[in-house]
Amino acid sequence: APGFRLGSRMAATDLSDAAIDLESSRSAARDAILSALDARPGRKALVMDPLFAPTLTSLCTMSELTEHGVDGLYQLEGGTVETECDEIVFVVKPRPCLMAALNETVRGVIADNELDRAEHRERYGDDPRVWDPRIDPEHHDPDVPPPPRVPNMTVCFTPSSTDACEAELRKLRIHDLLIRAECPVDLVPVERDVFRVDCDDAWRDLTLRGDVSSLTQCARALHALQRRCGWATVVKGKGVAAKEIAESMERMRRECFASDPALNPNLFPGDGHVSDGYESSGDEENIERDVRGRRRRRAHPGVEDPPPPASPSIDVLLLIDRDVDPVTPLCTQLTYEGFIDEAIGIVNGAVDVTNDDGVTQKARLNSNDLMFRELRDLNFGRACDALKEKSSSMQREYNDIKGGKVENQTVGEIGGFVKKLGTKQGLELHSNLAKRW
Repeated sequence: APGFRLGSRMAATDLSDAAIDLESSRSAARDAILSALDARPGRKALVMDPLFAPTLTSLCTMSELTEHGVDGLYQLEGGTVETECDEIVFVVKPRPCLMAALNETVRGVIADNELDRAEHRERYGDDPRVWDPRIDPEHHDPDVPPPPRVPNMTVCFTPSSTDACEAELRKLRIHDLLIRAECPVDLVPVERDVFRVDCDDAWRDLTLRGDVSSLTQCARALHALQRRCGWATVVKGKGVAAKEIAESMERMRRECFASDPALNPNLFPGDGHVSDGYESSGDEENIERDVRGRRRRRAHPGVEDPPPPASPSIDVLLLIDRDVDPVTPLCTQLTYEGFIDEAIGIVNGAVDVTNDDGVTQKARLNSNDLMFRELRDLNFGRACDALKEKSSSMQREYNDIKGGKVENQTVGEIGGFVKKLGTKQGLELHSNLAKRW
């Protein structure tokens, strides 16, 4: 499990003027990660699914992780974890293909511990009285450390575990070696009008494997969004999967109303039924009982559910199944943002940019970049023309000032040019991107 450093969090999109309250969703996702870390005591090594690393980068800084006990960061790619921490936390997406790497890492940690214990026995002997004063204080030697022990290892699935992953862990015989938990990062806002739910293999799972876990994940995410923004007045959809998501959301909504009548006292005035459909996965701390003693699972383990919204801010929720239109993703994108994605690849709102010196840096592409906001939906040809015009305009203004015509300009005009110089970095970024074609 190779280590890596987490840089400072790149500027996240300003969501203050979003049509619905997406900032609370982003805060809930960050709180879910930090709560999952706080669930394990002391210092810990954090081993992440490589596909989850960009999400973590967009939500948390290294200083925040350090405050919550993270001593080192690693990517889950097999091998072992070289750490002196007593706790190792694996944060992974529910991908069965990743369980082999998890198995290799767990076995590697155990094998390293056996070697360390063998070295301890060779150096200090087998008598536990030497290092444990509780056995025999007279034989205790304070200079002899206790033998190293196997760290507690926790696998934290985000947003939740699946039967396929649990079965794979049992098949690999590491199910009982791991403490299992969940990190409910259901949705992560990336723009004022866009949030993502990480279901990378949803199409393949639904079409080839008949695995509907991605539908459940989408339903949970939309349910959590409505818990914060109010229940959608109208839900419409097209396609088989859209219908299943809508039905799952309705079931979750009714269970939510039944378990907490304060959310909708007019619909269920205390006579509702709490479903026992949630199966226990051994994490009894996530199970609570209502006033009648019936069992129910908290919507977000470790994270407090938000209070009921005063009024709904979503009028219509429209669900469109990709099965209705499988052709569109195969078409070449012709917008400026689309061409960047086609040629370079935009991953979690970030792109790798190589300058003229051959140095590659990661840049965040979102609405905080005023130039990108203006260019992103333009046809690529028109976007390039707009970049040339902006560059030429700035060069002309610079030549006017350099040519000694500054005395003919007002203070406001000079100040306006100085402010434009602040956009020079953005102009260089998008000029480098445009040079890729």
